Amino acid sequence: MYPTQEALMKLIVLEEMMKLILLRKIMNLTVLKKIGPDINKSQ
Repeated sequence: MYPTQEALMKLIVLEEMMKLILLRKIMNLTVLKKIGPDINKSQ
């Protein structure tokens, strides 16, 4: 049984969405790390 074209497309879309979510989480973490010390200094 080979997966259908539609099934493959859904898998690809899911993988892309997971990548985007991971990228967003990583970006948020790096931004928080950069902003965190600045907030602590200003208080």
